[in-house]
Amino acid sequence: MLDLLNEIFTPVIHRDFRISSSEEDADMRAIKVFLAAGLILFTACYAFAEQESEFEFEGKYQVGSTSCTVKPIKMAFEVRWARGTGFMVFFFEKETEDGKYIFVSEGKDVLPDRFEFDDHQFIKGRFVRSGGKVSKVQKIAAENGMKPCRNPAPFKGK
Repeated sequence: MLDLLNEIFTPVIHRDFRISSSEEDADMRAIKVFLAAGLILFTACYAFAEQESEFEFEGKYQVGSTSCTVKPIKMAFEVRWARGTGFMVFFFEKETEDGKYIFVSEGKDVLPDRFEFDDHQFIKGRFVRSGGKVSKVQKIAAENGMKPCRNPAPFKGK
């Protein structure tokens, strides 16, 4: 890695600065260490963000024979159905005793529609319509490899 940094930055530094050989060695080492530390820090932060963002209620889901796209909006989630117009708004309701995460729709007088995910990863579960019809839910992998970066479940600090 230091060889790569040396190849990239040595011509730039030699062109812009006129310093003696011993000062050059010390300065080059300092610059290389600084750049390597920055690269390591950036890589570590990016890897942590990727790991954290894997488990989000956001993105595209297969719901029975149709699909929907979920997007976070303030303290709720906008759900747009493939075969529909407009959108529905869902709120995080609770985590059940057996570890399921429940999101319910707003505005229903009787029973709301709800997503019930098997765990905090929000990858699979079921969708229960207010009329009682149940459909399987499966997260569809993002085509561009991008992952969401927001966790809708409340923080449970200990």
